[in-house]
Amino acid sequence: MSKEVSRTVKFTLEEPYGTFLGTLESVFIVPKVIWQDIEGAEDSTVFADYVAPSGDQARRELLIGSGPFIFHEYVADQHYWVKATPYYRDGVAKMSDVVIYIYETPEVALAALKTGEVDALQMIETPTDVPELLAAGSINMDMITTYNHNAMLFMNMRYDPFKVLEVRQAISNAIDREALINFSQAGYANMPQNVSYAPGLPWSNPDVAWNDAGLDRDTLVAAANALLDDVEGISKTPAAVNVGTDEDPVMEIPDFVRTYDRGLGDGPQPMGYECIYIDSATYERAARITADNLMDIGIKVNPTPVEGSYLGRTLFSGWFIWDWEMSLFGYPSDPDFSSFFKQWSNNAALDTQAQWSLDGSKIAFVSDRDGNDDIYVINADGSGLTNLTDHPAIDFTTPVWSADGAFVETVGSNSQIIVYKSDGSGYAWSINVDGSDISWWP
Repeated sequence: MSKEVSRTVKFTLEEPYGTFLGTLESVFIVPKVIWQDIEGAEDSTVFADYVAPSGDQARRELLIGSGPFIFHEYVADQHYWVKATPYYRDGVAKMSDVVIYIYETPEVALAALKTGEVDALQMIETPTDVPELLAAGSINMDMITTYNHNAMLFMNMRYDPFKVLEVRQAISNAIDREALINFSQAGYANMPQNVSYAPGLPWSNPDVAWNDAGLDRDTLVAAANALLDDVEGISKTPAAVNVGTDEDPVMEIPDFVRTYDRGLGDGPQPMGYECIYIDSATYERAARITADNLMDIGIKVNPTPVEGSYLGRTLFSGWFIWDWEMSLFGYPSDPDFSSFFKQWSNNAALDTQAQWSLDGSKIAFVSDRDGNDDIYVINADGSGLTNLTDHPAIDFTTPVWSADGAFVETVGSNSQIIVYKSDGSGYAWSINVDGSDISWWP
């Protein structure tokens, strides 16, 4: 990052990052008056390096606030509490305290609103509850017609066949967006004019339409099936059969599930995948209709609900090993960004620095599950977990694969670079980080 001229900053990235601008808008600029009295605050590493004894405590002491409120208290899984700051530039806020409660599910949060336990909800998670709340007359509700709520179907491109562009395009074609919106949102939503933006928002362009705008459902499904038919290793769409009579024939493609041969020697496998979604009526509706849509192109989806308290780290952090195939996720109404998807490293330990072998068959990562930081290797399908370093006194970091996948290099807290055999049979050689004392083992 460099300053070009007044009010202009240039960012130079080490590699392509398509969503960089979207990520940048979530980075908040804190006025100097807020942080000037914090020792070392001008050194960005004071925040990056701060780690408190407990994971739940990390960086909490530096949460001070930059607007009309300052941080006061956080109780894990219970609430956040902020207080009005006397030095806010526009004057003291009218509310002296704001407490934001954390609820496990949208249903519990809505019950708290009905009983008066809380004064307000950001939004009603389940649109089917809206008619009842309007009829009750005891709750004031704002209907915001230009509000943007994103719901997205994620496909894990670490897995075949989702890394194949034509497969993702076929899935996009097969989803009936209008039916999905009407069903999942109970009639309280409209199709966006172009991707991500609701009509009326400043960024929405009424002159930009969906690529498939005006195409009927049968045309889109046929196009999706044609895309999949042309992907190497995927079985073909079966021929249509007559489900009518000889006098009045009706030709339809029968229900089917495609197979996919990845070319790894395990032969054709059914194209059936688990789709994890947050456990609420809205997402359940969206997941069910998505599963129905994809059956039209021979992809079987198993919708699986996950509690809201498991949302976040594994989806958004590259530190964790992702063990999921498809997921349906939306914001801003999801409750808690903590841990969403099931993962191979499902334990209380900290698993970080995951690195894929070049052929995509294995993953090396750092874990403290055995007491100190060791290097582990696991197969891409989640099997064969092996502790390569397995040393009670030395911590290891920064695993790097050899080009052929036979070795993993790591740096130990004893100031040595050590190369281990990736099959777990031992180490190959080591050298001090200053280049001295190289040692070889058979």
